[in-house]
Amino acid sequence: AGKLKPGKITIAKTDEELQTTTIKLSNGATVILKQTNFKNDEILFRAFSKGGHSLVKDADYYSASNAAAIVGQSGVGNFSATDLSNMLKGKSTNLSASISLYSEGLNGNTIPKETETLLQLVHLYFTSPRKDKDAFESFKTRQKQLYANVAANPQIYFSGEFQKLMTQNHPRAGGLPKPEDFDKINLDRSIQIYKERFANAGDFTFLFVGSFDEEKIKPLLEKYIGSLPSATAKENFKDLGIRPPAVKVDKSITKGAEPQSQVNIVFTGPAVYNEKDAYALRSLGEVMSIKLVEQLREEKGGVYGVSASGDIRKIPFSYSTFSISFPCAPENADTLSKAAIDELKKIIKDGVSAEDLEKIKEQQKRKLEVDIKQNQFWMSGLYDAYYLGNNPSGLLTKQKQTETLTSKMIQDAAKKYINLNKYIRVMLQPEEKKLKPF
Repeated sequence: AGKLKPGKITIAKTDEELQTTTIKLSNGATVILKQTNFKNDEILFRAFSKGGHSLVKDADYYSASNAAAIVGQSGVGNFSATDLSNMLKGKSTNLSASISLYSEGLNGNTIPKETETLLQLVHLYFTSPRKDKDAFESFKTRQKQLYANVAANPQIYFSGEFQKLMTQNHPRAGGLPKPEDFDKINLDRSIQIYKERFANAGDFTFLFVGSFDEEKIKPLLEKYIGSLPSATAKENFKDLGIRPPAVKVDKSITKGAEPQSQVNIVFTGPAVYNEKDAYALRSLGEVMSIKLVEQLREEKGGVYGVSASGDIRKIPFSYSTFSISFPCAPENADTLSKAAIDELKKIIKDGVSAEDLEKIKEQQKRKLEVDIKQNQFWMSGLYDAYYLGNNPSGLLTKQKQTETLTSKMIQDAAKKYINLNKYIRVMLQPEEKKLKPF
């Protein structure tokens, strides 16, 4: 409603190789533009800044972790959530805010002719969150009902307990909230925390990927993002010391009467990030997924789906992670867990067969051929690079990376990051079944 005071573009640099433009606005905000022609009616948008609710006191945890959801239910500016929904009826523009443990941001999408609508919403979500007591009470009631019911679902209960175990019961690490936890939210404090997290646009990076006209979007960026309040301070998240157990854990969680188990096996430990090892660990995950499907589903039966994945993460500290998970019949859980560990032993001892290596290289090449023509691939890749401080040009070397992958690289990563004597196994079992060590 008010007159906006547009900012100015102070720097605009083009990366010819990546075909991106990096813009600095006079209020310090950074905008990354990646124009594509994959879809003529899609623009993806994301904005982020480090900090999140790691920066609030323990007493404010529930007020902070629910703040963005409460604003989503309450609306922005002069518009309630219902008004907003009515105004956006028939449009193809969506936007939502989030405040997670280590960052805050906005996520949305639009089409070329509605770009200004998206940017108006961005401005309102930054500057004008509404405080609506009725919407807040309604939000609390719904969440309480939801969490009173979901805890009865064995899979959801298991996932909450697994999260607790993986974070050593840290009170700030998420997991499944209890209905009474929603009474710990203070509405005024929630809105205040939301405003604090979005007070400094100069600390944010705004990403646009899709079919926009760069020259047409620039004045809109100056008007709606350049006019946002800012400060010179740069924030980072706070490491709250949330860590997985450093010892071997073998635990059974009993819930429900259905004769179905879920097995999660995790190998993790501190690690210095390097892209080559991270890629080799991700590739080990792909090899293990193929081997385990062959082994567990085809030879031993009783497995409905299996997945393995690995990576080296940077936040909140640098660590490696490799996990295997599968649902199965309770009586097969131990046998199948042993088969999975045996498969890892083989790779550590002998590496990956030429046939399996070829399979995953082919799989990676085919996936990349499809991905590279998707706006979502570029959005996710650029977001990861800028958020984690990696070089975004790594997106262009993925094919070369696949070509240089060897059995030895995967074997070396398995040797370096997988300690077969120190893993975490957590298993969901029906209530009458008990865990046997294997």
